[in-house]
Amino acid sequence: GTDWVAPTVGDYCTSELPTWTFWRGILHSSYTLPSLFEWNTLRAVIPAGFSLFGIALLETMVAINVVDNYTDTDSEQDRVFYGQGVANLAGGLMGGMGVTGLAHTSLHSLRMG
Repeated sequence: GTDWVAPTVGDYCTSELPTWTFWRGILHSSYTLPSLFEWNTLRAVIPAGFSLFGIALLETMVAINVVDNYTDTDSEQDRVFYGQGVANLAGGLMGGMGVTGLAHTSLHSLRMG
């Protein structure tokens, strides 16, 4: 083990978990919701969010170009990016992870039919 101490997003969480029936049994009782509009939380989350956004956008652009070149078609990239953004935002609000278009996976799927 190491003795490194690094703050996490959880260190900035101060709100209490609502006591709705839906949440009972799903989440651990010590879980707290992050207080999204506090400066400390935003300062920790926003730079990482923009970095991941940029990487995801570039990776999806590569995947779209690979698929377009392979199939001799032209994709509507703006629709792809908009849909990916909406899906990643909705998934993130539900605790999921963002996804991108993967060039090698897309190309493999095309070759396999």
